[in-house]
Amino acid sequence: MATPHNEDEDRVCYKSYHLGNSNYVSLKESTQMISNGTTGLITWPAAHYFVDWCMENKHLFEGRHILELGSGSGLAGLAVCCGCNPASFCFTDCHEGVVQQLNENIAINVPPPQVGSGLCIQVLQLDWSDVEDVLPLGPNMVDCIVATDVVYDTDIIDALLVTLVHLFRRYPCAVCYIASCVRKKETYDYFTAKLAETLITSEPQKPPQYRALSGGHDQNIVLVRLTR
Repeated sequence: MATPHNEDEDRVCYKSYHLGNSNYVSLKESTQMISNGTTGLITWPAAHYFVDWCMENKHLFEGRHILELGSGSGLAGLAVCCGCNPASFCFTDCHEGVVQQLNENIAINVPPPQVGSGLCIQVLQLDWSDVEDVLPLGPNMVDCIVATDVVYDTDIIDALLVTLVHLFRRYPCAVCYIASCVRKKETYDYFTAKLAETLITSEPQKPPQYRALSGGHDQNIVLVRLTR
């Protein structure tokens, strides 16, 4: 359900997402697909799909130190934080406005008393073209990487793959899960071809059985597990 916000109600709303149990994630989102020069202020279908899948595979994230690429409005990451009991979670995005909204959404869903009392949450502004210089995480701080709807334009895929190669080099035991809405087959084919060149192994994952959030979508969504 989307509830207009009293301030700038024509551009901002609040949405609550049911995680399939007693947990909800509530987000401040833009009402426009593109706002402030970015698409990262709303939630996209691959995030819905990923959340449904995560709720059926919580054991893959429990106790993990997780880094998210392209966190956007924060649904995927907050669902993992609220429903999968990770040890730490680092949200990242390149857009300053998205990072600001991420911090607001974290405050809505993870009140200050919970931050620092078990779950460690961090938010970083991360440009994939500068990942080697601006990712201030220790050598043992990441064992799981997640991303949703980051494979949508061939112009950014090369930068994404450079980032993944860097992360796997730095965290060789990490696994990565990427959920993608395949809008153009040639774009996703470009991603898989370039992925093979990096020697990163891709393994498709079974779709979620229970589709609490993604049941109404008819898009072709693919979820893969990456290792190197």
